Amino acid sequence: MRKMVMATLVGGGITVFLMGGTGLALADDDDDRNRVSARSGQVVAAAPQAAAPRFELEIDPELDAQFPNRPVNGAEAAEIVVDAIGGGQVTEVELDEEDGRPYWEVKAEFQGREVEVNVDAFNGDLIGDDD
Repeated sequence: MRKMVMATLVGGGITVFLMGGTGLALADDDDDRNRVSARSGQVVAAAPQAAAPRFELEIDPELDAQFPNRPVNGAEAAEIVVDAIGGGQVTEVELDEEDGRPYWEVKAEFQGREVEVNVDAFNGDLIGDDD
């Protein structure tokens, strides 16, 4: 009887341990901002992660179909513009075309004003800017 009680307690403890570990692993998958300390078992907050830059992305389905293989995507065009103007915050990126050539029209706010720069969707070159 004593061995059976001991086996039940040990088996139950292992089951609870495994279920608890699985629950923590699943909880961690749902929310990466918190971690469980392996040493103490306590929930500890992780350092806040930087938010990804956000802007409005507009792609006309007809232009998308007309130019499906664009080596430079909208996010890359936004990065090109931020690098070119030396900072700022991109607010809008729109796919457009002129003379059969696609380009990204990128609008950004820089030093209190809106800047518009066009980026070639094939090679990433700046093809003009308007204030």
